[in-house]
Amino acid sequence: MSSESHSAKRGDVVLSKYTSMCGNELATTALAFSPDGDSLVSGSAESGLLVWSTTTRRVTNRLEGHFDWVLTLAFTSCGSYLVSGSKDWTAKVWDAVKWKYIDTLWGHKAPVTQCVFTTNDEVLATVAGDCTIRLWNCRQARKQQLRVFDVMGSAPTVHPNWRMLTELPSSHTNRITCCAVTRDTKWFFTGADDGRIAVWDVSRWEEKRMWTPEENELVLTICAEDTKGHVILSGGTDGRLRVWHVGSWECLHNHAAHNDWLNALAMDPAKRLSYSGGQDYQVIVWSSDSWDRLSTVSCRAEVMCIAIQPDTSMVHAATEDGEIEVWSVQFTSGSRPTTPSTRPPSGIATPATFTPASTRPSSAAMTRTATGRVMGSPTRVPTRG
Repeated sequence: MSSESHSAKRGDVVLSKYTSMCGNELATTALAFSPDGDSLVSGSAESGLLVWSTTTRRVTNRLEGHFDWVLTLAFTSCGSYLVSGSKDWTAKVWDAVKWKYIDTLWGHKAPVTQCVFTTNDEVLATVAGDCTIRLWNCRQARKQQLRVFDVMGSAPTVHPNWRMLTELPSSHTNRITCCAVTRDTKWFFTGADDGRIAVWDVSRWEEKRMWTPEENELVLTICAEDTKGHVILSGGTDGRLRVWHVGSWECLHNHAAHNDWLNALAMDPAKRLSYSGGQDYQVIVWSSDSWDRLSTVSCRAEVMCIAIQPDTSMVHAATEDGEIEVWSVQFTSGSRPTTPSTRPPSGIATPATFTPASTRPSSAAMTRTATGRVMGSPTRVPTRG
């Protein structure tokens, strides 16, 4: 990759603090933007979901139903549905138009750590601390449609029946902490506390390969294509960022990123930028072409997750103190990236799951996280199931 010309280099990208949004007293642990970018949903250690207007930066709706930390959020590509996963062992389905509760997905026996939709919105995958992967139907079932009437008695809305399709047998030996799917819905990835990444063929939902990039917890996301094809990113407790080629499974880059745990990963295919956030309070901007570090900014607290607002230059970083810090991405003159000429971006940035931990006292210092850690201590503690 050294012989290639890249559109952005160190110093070309500047992050400027735009504003802060605060709706929680405890850690904000999950973020997801609606596909149209009009709404941002945040989940927290307070168990509720907040719906924000991206125009006014104010809370417009509150969704209640979980009884413990909300760990993951995912929208369907059409923007009609939102799914949230929690430490209460459930995933809940919400109408993202009327912002109403629809259904609860039961079955996991540990915290639901991440959920993702296939690109065609036909299947929802949820992973959990019980080492299981569950697949759920999202299609408009022809014979068993659920008709849901709203409280005003208006015409019924037809929703998918959200039944469980199957539970995949996994080779992971410890809590599954993250998952992601490529935009072409060919490959599905899972990462776990056993330090391994598993690759699944989505056409048959068969596990094809597993390898060990590091020796501890993982944060996993999918990036857009570089000149070598699809790549995935992994990060974990050693603070390093690793870039993997999908197909050869070669490690293309291995960077010392954060001084402590790497908690969050996100990707902006349009701008050819990637972002990592960590326990060291930092957000790092990376070139998705050269994988050089372009810029680094410091937040007020540990970075729990990162989300990019669609079709804007705004990056949102949720922190342990409950705030959502909004940063504006600016390019210096002549450095704005262009889309590679090989193929359009085919990776999808998923709401990054997190591996929260802190070496400093906090209001959540003795709260167990999804992966069984105590905030402020690397010591393992028992979790349910």
